[in-house]
Amino acid sequence: MIVHVTIQDDRITDITAETEESDETYFFDAKGVVIPSIIQNQSADVDACSGATLSSNAIMTAVRAALESARI
Repeated sequence: MIVHVTIQDDRITDITAETEESDETYFFDAKGVVIPSIIQNQSADVDACSGATLSSNAIMTAVRAALESARI
């Protein structure tokens, strides 16, 4: 999974995520729920998408790592 987090003025403004996993359906479900929630809450600590928990957790973990790297 590749995740890019855009930060402007100490705020998360955009997140893109791509995967090469064989089961993309769960990933796209998670992406559609988790990413908007992270941006709205300005935190990677959000609820997982029901039925796509593993993909949701992978996205949240990647965003946390990006934020830590940016020291936000």
